[in-house]
Amino acid sequence: MYSEGSCSLDDCTTVSHVRQVKLPVPLPLVYNPSPRTLSPVT
Repeated sequence: MYSEGSCSLDDCTTVSHVRQVKLPVPLPLVYNPSPRTLSPVT
């Protein structure tokens, strides 16, 4: 849905769409400290 090329992960740290994008690295906990918000995709 969201294109990861729209912005860099370094620049986008508070964005909500970043967590929905499949990150190449396991850093979902860094962006979302709440496990309830994290998707079961991990």
